[in-house]
Amino acid sequence: MSVPKEPLRVGVFGMDDRARTTLEMYLQGPCKNRAVVAEAAAAQISIVDMDGLHAKTILAKEKQRHPRRPIILLSLAVQEEPDTIYVRKPIQVQRMASALDQARRVLDSGNRKPRGNGAAAGQRGSKSTVVVATRPKSLSSVKKAAHRTAMLLNENSYFALVGSMPDIDPRNPLQLKSAYYDPKQFLQAYVQSAVKLAFSKKRILRLNTGWKPIMIFPHSREVWVDADDKQLRAFCVVPINTISNVDVSGSSMSGISVTPVRQMPTEAGDPEKLQSVDAFLWKLALWTSAGKVPRGTDLNRPVYLERWPNMTRFVVTPHALRIAALLIEQPRSLLNIAEVLRIRQQYVFAFFSAARALSIAGQVKTPATGSKPTLLPSQKRKRSGVLRKILKRLVGR
Repeated sequence: MSVPKEPLRVGVFGMDDRARTTLEMYLQGPCKNRAVVAEAAAAQISIVDMDGLHAKTILAKEKQRHPRRPIILLSLAVQEEPDTIYVRKPIQVQRMASALDQARRVLDSGNRKPRGNGAAAGQRGSKSTVVVATRPKSLSSVKKAAHRTAMLLNENSYFALVGSMPDIDPRNPLQLKSAYYDPKQFLQAYVQSAVKLAFSKKRILRLNTGWKPIMIFPHSREVWVDADDKQLRAFCVVPINTISNVDVSGSSMSGISVTPVRQMPTEAGDPEKLQSVDAFLWKLALWTSAGKVPRGTDLNRPVYLERWPNMTRFVVTPHALRIAALLIEQPRSLLNIAEVLRIRQQYVFAFFSAARALSIAGQVKTPATGSKPTLLPSQKRKRSGVLRKILKRLVGR
């Protein structure tokens, strides 16, 4: 899909100043300058945030003022408004790009009513509502890093990437020590903190580490980094204080910073370097941990898995599905999982480290003496006979 030479002028309605600024940078950067935010009177198309309190009123007024102007609606829920183009939140590059291209075609045809031409019509919307919710075929090669299918690793390929670790005897202090790593000494901890900050502030942030800049887009849940997986693997295992003036034992972080992105760098317009936040954090933790667990984890205390990871998009390590199935069934200690499944501890440790980086795994609080470990609500539910059979087959019991 070619990028128009002249960007569309869009009027933005129903957004506060921060959301408006974020959208402006999003259009300039990830959307490769397809559109620019303009004053309402000079706009060619309108973008309305339908999740606001007075969104319906704002939309009605906009239709009345500019009856022939294409309108793009942003919302978490499917919108059933006629003569509009709907983009589902969280906004992703290919959805917004397709919506803008659809609006341009409407302008070129001189007809305000949106028609198909590559966008998917919403089944629950009116017939004249265009729902941009799937990736157009013409963008099938775009954002391959963010949307590629899972990388499946067998034991040989896993060892080639992270190395082999022997099982430990937890009674041996020296061996026990070798099972741990400290995320704060590596890139992982700083990316996690920056992602958390970007999401809480709902602002595009840039993490500067002395390596390559990492930009975080909270509204689309994506990160941008000019590096492939091989470069990321090589860098994420290097102690951060060797490249940045960071005192990991204290609060000094003079060599590392998180700054708001006020003007999008031109190189950030390359959508192929965008990745989903979850997939990025997952593999970052896998490479950094190298089959170890974060410091402070009790190998003998049960851990839980809150929900299934999105294995269709993640790097899948050996026996990951079996480990997930066992943990979904009930909390278990990491050593117990390896023993029950008869697999290397390294695989269990790596899976837990990655799941914990996504905040979907953790350690069960120590129960009172004589009481049973507390299960999560999802683990208390009775499972159907079919699900039980699936779990048993995955676990091999």
